[in-house]
Amino acid sequence: MLTISNGTKYVLPCEVSDPTAIDAITRAASDECKIKIANAACKISQGKLTPKSIVNHCPRGGFVPYRPLGCYPARNLKYNITLTTLPDNTPKNCVDFCTQRHFRYALVQNGDICYCEDEKPNPKEKRNDLMCNKPCPKNPKLFCGGTLEAFMYETGLAKHPMLPIKLHPSPQDKPVRIAFLLMFYKRNLRQIHRLIRAIYDKNHYYYIHVDPRQQYLYRELLKLEKDFPNIYVTRQRHNITWGCFTQLQALLACLKHILTMPSWEADFILNLSESDFPIRSIGKLTQFLTANRGRNFVQMQSVVTLHKFIKESGYVKNFLECENRMWLIGDRQPLSGIVTNGGSDWFCLSREFVKYALDERNDLVADVMRIMEHTIFGTENFFHQVLQNSHLCQTHYDSGLRLISWSRGHGCSKSRTVEWAGCSPLTLHRVNWPSIESSITDVIYAIRKVNPIFDQTIILTLEEYAFGRYPSNVPNLNAYWENVYHHEDEKHHTRMNAVLNVAFLLLHINAQENNLERYEILKILEITHYFNRNLFEGFLIRHFALVDDTQLELEVFVKPINKYSPCTKLKGKLSDVTLTISNVIDVVEQTALDFDRVLSADMQPMLIFHLPRDQTLSKSTINHTVTVDWIDPHQQSVVVENYTIGEDRNKINYHSLQSTTLTIPLEQGIWRAKAALNGTYIGMIDFLIVSNVPIVLPRSSATSSVCSRPRGVFVQDEKFTCAMKSSDYVLHKNALLSASVKHLFHLESTCIIDRETTKEHINFKPFVNCSETMWSTLAPDPKSDVYNPIKKRN
Repeated sequence: MLTISNGTKYVLPCEVSDPTAIDAITRAASDECKIKIANAACKISQGKLTPKSIVNHCPRGGFVPYRPLGCYPARNLKYNITLTTLPDNTPKNCVDFCTQRHFRYALVQNGDICYCEDEKPNPKEKRNDLMCNKPCPKNPKLFCGGTLEAFMYETGLAKHPMLPIKLHPSPQDKPVRIAFLLMFYKRNLRQIHRLIRAIYDKNHYYYIHVDPRQQYLYRELLKLEKDFPNIYVTRQRHNITWGCFTQLQALLACLKHILTMPSWEADFILNLSESDFPIRSIGKLTQFLTANRGRNFVQMQSVVTLHKFIKESGYVKNFLECENRMWLIGDRQPLSGIVTNGGSDWFCLSREFVKYALDERNDLVADVMRIMEHTIFGTENFFHQVLQNSHLCQTHYDSGLRLISWSRGHGCSKSRTVEWAGCSPLTLHRVNWPSIESSITDVIYAIRKVNPIFDQTIILTLEEYAFGRYPSNVPNLNAYWENVYHHEDEKHHTRMNAVLNVAFLLLHINAQENNLERYEILKILEITHYFNRNLFEGFLIRHFALVDDTQLELEVFVKPINKYSPCTKLKGKLSDVTLTISNVIDVVEQTALDFDRVLSADMQPMLIFHLPRDQTLSKSTINHTVTVDWIDPHQQSVVVENYTIGEDRNKINYHSLQSTTLTIPLEQGIWRAKAALNGTYIGMIDFLIVSNVPIVLPRSSATSSVCSRPRGVFVQDEKFTCAMKSSDYVLHKNALLSASVKHLFHLESTCIIDRETTKEHINFKPFVNCSETMWSTLAPDPKSDVYNPIKKRN
C-alpha cells in the first residue's frame, strides 16, 4: 500500500521491502514517479523486471555452453583477477559468471570458489572426476570441484580474434556513402559551423538533431537546408537527460529516421557532437570506410577488466527513469548467456548492423532493450552488447574512430542525473597536443572533446593538422563568439533577466559617455560572449536604439572588471590561488560558464576555489578546510560557511563551493566573499548580485521633461522639449545599481550595423561599421564560414 499526496491509498502488487526502493520512493517528488518506482520494485522481487538469460548468437566455433571438460589440478590463483567466492555457487552460476566476463572456460573449486580462464586445459593433467567431489554450497546434489582440484566447463564462447582492417580500398571498390548523425546540445553555433565545414561533402548525408532547449541553435541550423540539400535538421526533437534511458531512445529514433530518409542510401552511420573535431579529411575517411565496408567500429572499454567493469559500472543494479533522473531502485542478478561490456557511445556502424539493432523482432535486441531500460548510460552499453553477442560479432573492430581525452578518476560526478558515479572526458587544451599527436593511429578520424570557450587554439591545431596551415593574413583565427541571449528565444536561463538589466544600464551609460542626447533602447537583440586567444575578452550587446530620431542597430563591447584581491602576504603555492564567483559551472571542468560575471539574486552564489597543482605532496590527496565569509552590499557579514576540499597532487584542483545558507532572493548590489584556507586568509572578491525583475520605466508623454518617448515614435514632435537626457534619467532612477555597474564593467567600444545609415542622417560622431572591427559579431570569421568549404592547404 502506497499513500500518495492527496491521502489516497494506492494498492501495489506487492509489499515493497527493499530499502533502496523505499528510499527512492521517499525522495521522489511526484505521485507518478513514486508509483512507477514501487511497481518496478515489485517486479524485481517477482523476478519479472528484466530477463534472467539471453541467447548469444555469436558463432560458437564448436564450443558448447556448460559442457563439462573434467577435473584438473587447481591453478595458481594468485594473479587470477576473476577469482571469486559465490555463496550460491553451482557449475551453471560459475559458467554464467565467466560468460559475462568473456572467458572460454569456467572452473569451480572447493565448493564456493569460481574463476575463469582462456587457456585450453592439458589433457595429460586430467584427474579422475571423482576427485572433484566437494558439494556446492546451496545444492549438495551438485559438485563444485575438490579441495585442490577444479572442475572445468566450457562457456560456449569461441572468442574469435578481431579481424584486421584495411587502410586502402581496391580500385574497383565503389566509394561508400556516410550519414553523419550530428547531435547538438549547446549554443556554440560557430563551432558547429566550423565542424560542418570540416566534414562536409556533397556525396554524404548530414542529419542534425538539436536539443529542444536550444531554440536559437535550431533556428540558425535550419537555414542550412536551403543551400545544402544533403543536410537535414530533424523536426523530431527529443528531450534528452544525460545517462538516462531517454538518451538511448533518442539516439535510436534518430538512427531509425536516417534509414527511412528518402534517397539516403548510407553505407555507414557515424555520430558526432559539437565536442568532436576531425584530424583527417572527409576524402580520407571515405577511402578508409570503403576499404572496410560492413565493419562496425565500436570502442569497448579497456580501462578496467570486465570483472571490475560489471561491479563498478552499476550493471548489477536496477535503475528507473522518472523526473528526468535515473533512480537506483535495487539489485540485479547477473545475466546469463551473453558477454557484458560497454564503452564509448561514439561509433561508426554499418547499415546492416543498424537495421538489425533497431529491429526488436530479434530476441537479442528486444532482451537487451529491456535490460537497457533499467541500466544507466544505456548509450554506452546497447550497441556493444548487441554487437558482441549477435551473428555480426566478427564484424566488430575495437575503435570508435576517435581519440578521447580520458583522465582516469577525473571528470566524474554523482551530482547530475544518475544515482551512480558517471565520468566524462576532459576538455582538451593546446598543451595536450604533443600527447594527442603521439597517440594518433590509422583508425583515428576525430578527436574529442573540444570546447572553444575553454581553448580555441587546440581546435586550430587540429584543423591545421588535417588540412594544412592557414595563410598568415587570415583574420580572427584565435577568436570565438558564442551567443548567450537572443530575443526570439521563448525561454532563457533563469539568470538572463539579471544580465539584461545590467545590459540595459550599460547601454545608457554608453550613450552618456558618447554624449547621445536623444537615445532610447528599442530592443536588446542579442548578447554574445567574445573570446580571443583563450581569454574571455567581454560581452557584446547588439540592440536597436532610437538616436536623434533615427533608428539604428548598434553593438557595444563591454569588459567585466576582475575584482579579486589576493592577500599580498601569501607565499609559495598559496600566492597562486584564485577565486571566482559563479551561478553556473561546467560540472566536469568545475569552471564558471557565466563569464559576464552577472549573478542572479534568485540563485545561490558559488565560490570557485582554484588550488594549483602540487606534485610534491607526500600523499596523493590531502583534505583542507576553506572558510568563506559572505558579506552583503552594506559591508555586513551575513554568514560564514566552512567547506572541506580535497587537494589531489595529480590534477588541477577546482572546487565549487556553493552557499547553502544565504536567503534567496539576495539583496541587489555589490557583495564580497572573503576566503581562508585552513585559517590562512587567501583574499577577497567583489561580485554583483542583480534582481531578475526587469527594469521598467514609465513611458513619457509630450509634456515630459525627459527625452524618452513612446516606442514607435520616430519623428520629432514639435511640442517635445527636454530638460534631461534620457540616459541621465534612466541612470538617475537606478542610481545604486548604475553605480555598481560602472564600478564592475568597462565600456570598450561601439559599432554600427545599419549599413544604409549615412552620416548625413545622424547628429553625433559616427560609429565605425561593425564589419570593419575585429571584435564585433559581424567581424570576419572565415574559419567558421560554412559556405566557404575547406580546401587542402599547403
